[in-house]
Formats: sequence, C-alpha cells, structure tokens
Amino acid sequence: MIKRHKKDAIVLALLVVVLTVVPGCSSHASVDEWTEVYTYWEGLHAVWGSSSSDVFAVGTNGAIVHYNGSTWSPMSITTSHHLFGVWGSSASDVFAVGSGGTILHYDGNSWSVMKGGTKWSLQDIWGSSQTDVYAVGYYSELDESNGSVYWSTILHYDGENWTEKDNIWPYPHGIWGTSPSDVFAVGCSGGGFNALLHYDGVNWSWSEAISASYDVDFFDIWGSSPSDVFAVGRSGNIVHYDGSEVKPMRSCTYNLLNGIWGSSHSDVYAVGYYGTILHYNGKKWSTMSTDTTWGNLTTYGRPTLNGVWGNSPSDVFVVGDTEYGGTILHFAGRQ
Repeated sequence: MIKRHKKDAIVLALLVVVLTVVPGCSSHASVDEWTEVYTYWEGLHAVWGSSSSDVFAVGTNGAIVHYNGSTWSPMSITTSHHLFGVWGSSASDVFAVGSGGTILHYDGNSWSVMKGGTKWSLQDIWGSSQTDVYAVGYYSELDESNGSVYWSTILHYDGENWTEKDNIWPYPHGIWGTSPSDVFAVGCSGGGFNALLHYDGVNWSWSEAISASYDVDFFDIWGSSPSDVFAVGRSGNIVHYDGSEVKPMRSCTYNLLNGIWGSSHSDVYAVGYYGTILHYNGKKWSTMSTDTTWGNLTTYGRPTLNGVWGNSPSDVFVVGDTEYGGTILHFAGRQ
C-alpha cells in the first residue's frame, strides 16, 4: 500500500488562500424555492436515484431512506456503519458504501452485505454499468514519528467480485466518469500530490492532460462530458477541466463544499457547510441560499449539506445533517 504523510497545515492554508477567489457573487434565487421535504433522526451523507419516484439517501449508523415519488420512508438497516456514498445502474441494482469497508447492494427488494475485501472507509461509489463499478476509500492512523499517515484503495466490481484495482493515492473522496475508459477521482492531496486522478481503462495516473498545480483538498466530482468536469472542495474551491487543462473558478463562497451534481453544463449545483447551495448557469456560479436565511427554511437551522442529485433541472434533492439529525431539501424549479 502507498503511504503518505499528512501535508503541513501552514502550507495548505497558504495554498487555499491563493486558489480561492474572493467571492463577489449575488443570489439569483429565493430561498423559498428550496423546500425541506423530510427530516430524519440520523445525518444523511449522499443521495442518488434511478428516477423521480425512486430516490435513495444514505447516512449515519447505516441509515437508508427511500422516496417513492410521494413519500420518504426509512428502509431496513443492514449495517451500523456510517454510509457515505450511493449509486446504482437501475432501480434493482443499487450500491451503498461506508466505514469499515461496508458495501451494500439493493436488488429491488432488499439490501444485503457484499464482501469487498477491505476494512477501510469507503467514501464514494460510481459505475458505468452493473458490471463496472468503482469504490474509493482510505485508512488513516497516527504515527508517533510522522503524525497522521494514510493508505488509499480503489476497488472494482465486475458483476461478480470486488477486487482492489489500485492504491496509488492518499485520501480519495469522490469518483465519477463517463465510460469504463474515462474515470475521474478526487481527494485530499498529500505531499504536493495532485488531488485529481484519471483512469484511461488501463491505469490510474496524474496525466499531464488533467494535471494541476493545486495542492487543495477536493471532496466530490461531476461532469457532463469528458471535457466538462467540475471538482469541489475545501474553502469553496471549485475547478473545471475542459478536456485540456484544469482551471480554478470563482465560487462565491469560502465554505467547504461537499457535493456536486448537474443536469447539464449550464445547470450545476454545489453544496456544503452552513447550508451553502451554489448554482452554475454555464457562465458563472451564484448563491442560491445564504447563511442568514437558513433559519427560516430548516427545522433546526443551517445544516451541513453533504450531497446533491437530481432527476431534472426542476427536480433536485439535497441531503445533509444538523445537530439533531438529517434533512432532505427539494428544488422544483424557479418560481
């Protein structure tokens, strides 16, 4: 396993200041357009659906809740481990991953535990089909001489078994792709390593085509095509890959961003700390909600928003957690 030392905190802080553009964006949407549609006693970390009437949200202590088009309801808990990622190829082929190497599978009727061959914390999951699925994760421990050290893993599922595909990079958090030979992953950079990684169907690498000198922690990635990819992370950092190079974007916030999803190049959402919801219209990012207005929207005040997914531009779900449990917000289009 590849082992890296945790980066110097002072260096990271300086790099974040350099990369983050001072926000100067204005809100283009009323907070009333987002509606809190469900609260849960456990925090929620990720959301995915196969359609507008089949949506899954996963979270703390094995929490899984399902939306059938009219009602959100808890599903039977299969594990007590925290769940951080969810993805599926169809309504009857859904995966969830989490701490302790947890991998769950839903066949349309019930959830079952899969053998992944690892005990490490799996942070995200994505696939191009039911026989081509990737999960990324890491393990960390305290070294008395060198501080925190990290081991990484990238698992692959071929429709029958999970195997370790690669382990070349510390602290991965997010994964997304367009095909079996075009997969992107992001995570926390370490020791000057690029936090953007690409798979060409044979190898994972820091290809020059997508290399960036940004020593910044990223937590999620999404794109509309191989040449239109967005990554979000710490201190409001957003970068865009256009097929030839990676460039920073004006993000409108300094808040940490946990999740990103879009319906197209001109309709992208990013979510994060303090109830942050940003929208990209193809030209610029703008704020859809502000720290001062969340008290009027959610039951328990401003949540930490962790994941976003939608079925269309007028059907978008965001999940998160508050001091008292989880929350699910819904956007039904601009009013």
